[in-house]
Amino acid sequence: MIYRLVYHSQSRISGSSAEVFRSILGIVKASRRNNARVGVTGALMFYDGAFSQVLEGDQAPVKEVFGWIRADQRHDRLSLLSFATTTERAFAKSAMAVIGTSEQDRERCNVVLAGKSYDPALMTTNELILTLQRLVDDSGGGDAPSAPMARPLMRAVGH
Repeated sequence: MIYRLVYHSQSRISGSSAEVFRSILGIVKASRRNNARVGVTGALMFYDGAFSQVLEGDQAPVKEVFGWIRADQRHDRLSLLSFATTTERAFAKSAMAVIGTSEQDRERCNVVLAGKSYDPALMTTNELILTLQRLVDDSGGGDAPSAPMARPLMRAVGH
């Protein structure tokens, strides 16, 4: 049985855009390594100072990964949106697809969101999953973080 967990949180990562970018890349690298080891797939979006993430896999590993996330001090106001079974993975191709690390991501987000503000707290779980799927699909899989962008998607805390 496949379990899907969806959450969002506010970032507590501070520093310059370059420092925030390096921190996000560190999260992605560790997530891919750890998720692949336990058979968890998913997608992470970092946009305007907020994380949105989908984790998929067997129940115990998904709970374990979420436990690591809950203990991570880089998250604030973490909100679990859903933890339920599903018939198939939405992000089967990646231990952790990533959106939010390039100017191209910003452009795709603007198209997908069609002028609406991005607030995962106001989205249904399905809307959030579909948004992430569309962004990952549009990026060609979302597996390779892009080079730092000129105008970051992320807003560093306190800057």
